[in-house]
Amino acid sequence: MAEPRIGEAKHLIDRDKILVIDDQIGQVGSPEHESFLRAVGYYCETGDARPTNNYPYEFEFHTGEGGVDAVKQAVRQCWPDHKGRRWALVLLDVSFGDDQEFGFSLLRALRCDAALEHLPIVMLTSEDLGKNEKANRGFADGFFPKASHDFKPLLSREKFDEVVLKCGLVPDTRNEKQLAATGTKRLLGRSLPMLLVLRDARAYALYLKGDRILLGQSGTGKTQLAGYMHCFTGRNGRYTHWSASPGNPSLEETALWGEWEGAHSKADEPEPGLIEQAHGGTFFLDEVALLHSDNQARFLQFREKDHDGSRTLSRIGKFPQAPAKVTRAKNSVQGAKLLPDHRIQVDVLLFTGTNEDVESDECRRKLGFRDDLYFALGSALRCPGLNDRREDISELFTAFVRRAAPTDNVSIDREVIELLHDADWSQGNIRLLERVAQHSAQKLSMGFTTIAVNNLPSEIRTSGTRNSIKTDEVIECVETPIPAVSSSGSLARAELEHLKSRLQLLEQAAEETRGINRATGVKDGAYSPALAIQRLMGREKINTTDAKRVINDILSSVLDPPDYLRKAYGEYEVNQLQVWVRSRPVLMALYSYAMGEIDAQEIHQRAVHRGSS
Repeated sequence: MAEPRIGEAKHLIDRDKILVIDDQIGQVGSPEHESFLRAVGYYCETGDARPTNNYPYEFEFHTGEGGVDAVKQAVRQCWPDHKGRRWALVLLDVSFGDDQEFGFSLLRALRCDAALEHLPIVMLTSEDLGKNEKANRGFADGFFPKASHDFKPLLSREKFDEVVLKCGLVPDTRNEKQLAATGTKRLLGRSLPMLLVLRDARAYALYLKGDRILLGQSGTGKTQLAGYMHCFTGRNGRYTHWSASPGNPSLEETALWGEWEGAHSKADEPEPGLIEQAHGGTFFLDEVALLHSDNQARFLQFREKDHDGSRTLSRIGKFPQAPAKVTRAKNSVQGAKLLPDHRIQVDVLLFTGTNEDVESDECRRKLGFRDDLYFALGSALRCPGLNDRREDISELFTAFVRRAAPTDNVSIDREVIELLHDADWSQGNIRLLERVAQHSAQKLSMGFTTIAVNNLPSEIRTSGTRNSIKTDEVIECVETPIPAVSSSGSLARAELEHLKSRLQLLEQAAEETRGINRATGVKDGAYSPALAIQRLMGREKINTTDAKRVINDILSSVLDPPDYLRKAYGEYEVNQLQVWVRSRPVLMALYSYAMGEIDAQEIHQRAVHRGSS
C-alpha cells in the first residue's frame, strides 16, 4: 500500500492546535474582553473560531464546565490526538466565576500527570496581584495579564504571536528569505523532542542570556539549529560556520581568523576569516572539542567581550607596510573596525557544538580539550537523535525523496516507512536518512513511480528491528566503501571520522556545483571547484588560489600524509582510506587540479577517464 504521492499539496499534519480554557468564552462582554477573544482567535459575531491564512492556528475552546477532571480529559485527548498532533499551547485563565483559584487547581492537576509533563501552559488573568509568582511556582511556562490596571487590553494579535513563539511547541516555520540568508534548510519534524529543542532555541535567541553549546550525535543538524537560532536574534549580519579539524591546523587558523597579504607564500591578497565575516551576525563553530590547541587558546581569549560588548581578533601574519598593500588591507576590513594596533573589532554572537561527550572529564582529557574553554562555552542545548524522534521519519524521508526524485509523481510504500522506522539510526541520524532517500530515488527504474522496499539500500532491507546502520554501508554507488575506523585512540578516531566526512562533503559539493549540459539538459557539465569550496566553507566568495589550497589540504592529508599523522591514525587505516580516495574519480581529478596538473575545464574529462578505466 502506497503513501500519498509526494507532489500532492497535502501537509502531513494540519495547523498547530491551541486550546483556550476560559469561562468567558462565548459571552458578549466589554470591548476589552472582546479584544482578548479576538486575539485568541474567537469571533464574537459568529461565536466560533475561524482560522485564516493569516492566523496559522486551529483554536479550540473550553469554558471549564465539568470541573478539573473534565478539562483534564479534554486536554489529554490531544496529547497526542489520533493524527499525532499535540497542543502547541494551552492558555489557561485563573478565575472561573466565583472560584478565584480554579486555574491554579487545574494547573496542579495537569502538572501532576507525568504524561503531560511537557504540556505548554501559559496562565492568563485580568488582574495580577501576585498571581504571576504563583503561576511560576506551579510550573507554568508563562504568564500574561489580559489587561492593564486601568483595564486596557494587553493581549493583542502581535502579543499573542509573541507568546506562542516564546512558550509554544511549534515547528520551524521560517520563510524562504530567512533560509536563504543562513544557507540552511528547514528543520523538519513535529515530534515532541524536536518541538522542545526548537522552543528552547527560540527562547535563547530572543533573550540572548549567556552562551550555549549544542550537543548531539553527528548528523542531528547542529549547524542547521544554530542557523535557526540566528534567525530569531534580530541580528542583521551574516551567519557563518566552520567545523574544526585537528588534521589541518593551518587551514583552520586561516579560516577562523583570516590573513593579511603575504602571511604565507600563497596569501596573495588579504582575506577576512569566517568570524570576521559574521560581523553583526552569528558564527557557529562545530566540533569545538577538536579545535587545535593553539586555536583553543585564541578562541578562549576572543570570546571575552570588551566593556562595550565587542570582541577583537588578529588576522594571521603581519599588517603590510607597502602603500598599495596597506590600501588593499584596509579595504578588506568591511563592516568591522580596524584598530590602530591592526587588531579587528567585531560584533559577533558565538555558538559552538560537538558530538563528543565533553561533559565527561575523561573525554576532555583524551581529546586535549581545555577545561576552561569548555566551561566558558555556556549551558548545553541538546539536539535529539533520530532514534529519539522516530515519529518524524515519515515526514523527513518524504521531504528528502521530494528533493531527490526526478519527478513529483512519486509515492512511497508504507512498508518502506515501517522498515525505516524500525532501523537504528544512531550512526548517521538525519544525514544518513537523507542519503537513504537519495539512494532510493535514484534507484527508481524507468516507468516506475513508487519507492518500494527493493529501492532501499540492502543494509536497510536486511537489517532487523533496531539494527544499526552505518553511514558507509549505505554508499552502494561507491565500488570501494569507505573503510571503518578501527584506530585505538579516541582522538585519532575522531580525526579520521572528521576527515572522511570532509572528503565526502568535498565530492558532494563538487557534484552539486556542476554546470548544466546544454545538449542534454542534465547536470553533467563542467565542474566549478571554487564554487564548491565556497559552499563547503560557507563563504560568500573564494578565489581560485584559496580553492586550490583548500582542496590540496584536504586531499593531501590522505594521499600524502606526514609521518606523525600515519603514526597517529595507524598505517592500516591510512592505507585503506587512500584506496577509497583513489577509487573516487572526481576526488582524484580535483587533486590533479589543485596540484596544477590540469585546469578547471579538464576536471570533467579527467574524472570520466579515470571512471571508465
